[in-house]
Amino acid sequence: DDYSIGVIFPIATDNIWCYSANDIYHWDGNVWSSTHLDIQSIRDMYFIDENDGWVVDYNGKMFHYNGVGWAYSRDLPTFSNYSDIELYFLNSSEGWYFSCYYSSYNSTYHAYVYQYDGSNWTRYVDDDYPINRLNRIQELSTSNTWAVGDDGLIFNFDGERWNSVTSPITDDLHGLFML
Repeated sequence: DDYSIGVIFPIATDNIWCYSANDIYHWDGNVWSSTHLDIQSIRDMYFIDENDGWVVDYNGKMFHYNGVGWAYSRDLPTFSNYSDIELYFLNSSEGWYFSCYYSSYNSTYHAYVYQYDGSNWTRYVDDDYPINRLNRIQELSTSNTWAVGDDGLIFNFDGERWNSVTSPITDDLHGLFML
């Protein structure tokens, strides 16, 4: 099979991680090593630091890296292997997961959004601001998290709820980077 490299996550010049399909690759400054996981095609990867990393597959199956090895963590809901899946962590006790999907059959958007508190993932639901159509998320603090998505969608999480932010464009937004 021919697979492409997914996310490249550099922690240091001698500590670089990436994935392809079901395998995770690690560069130690001299050689690449690989780890095969019992997972269905990795969709995203995020490292908090050299001893704390996460991967999730198309089915929402998550593995956690503890500095020594990878272990199954849990399954979170996803819509299908066609959904957008994103992980982002501020630190080891604050993170986000989302899986978004557009159904062309009935022209509706669907999303699962979960917040991590260091030990548990809790689903975020707000009927006033349905959080869907997301493509990227970035957290600056526990009360300042941003997400962008299709049709120029921009949301900001203030620590309690996601709030819609007026966008200057209606094009799909796929990238987000803040310092």
